[in-house]
Amino acid sequence: MEINVRLETEKDYRRVEEITRAAFGYPDRVQRGQIGCPYEHWMVHELRHRDGIMALSLVAELDDETIVGHIICSNAVVRKEDMSLPVLDFGPLSVLPEYQRKGVGGTLIRAMIERAKQFPYSHNPQKKR
Repeated sequence: MEINVRLETEKDYRRVEEITRAAFGYPDRVQRGQIGCPYEHWMVHELRHRDGIMALSLVAELDDETIVGHIICSNAVVRKEDMSLPVLDFGPLSVLPEYQRKGVGGTLIRAMIERAKQFPYSHNPQKKR
């Protein structure tokens, strides 16, 4: 199975939200894994309009252009006492249930990391002012 990764476009929004709903809200997910939320798709919607980084909103599609997964990043800060470190936060990472455990999520994460290297994040904590 060939997995292609590209930037999400506005025409993908509805499909991505459907994938996210399916990935997090299928009936036995909560009972089986003790995790799951039927509102993750709303988080994706809100990230697009608030603090999501659209240059790091990626979709995974098959050769026939069927979208089967999505990842989005946002800005975050790790704070400790008088130090702060700007970081990237990612999630939700969504893959259709029938494509989970087939490399789609890993492919999205690796592509996101490569693209994120273009952003000005540092490994050096900054003192709070």
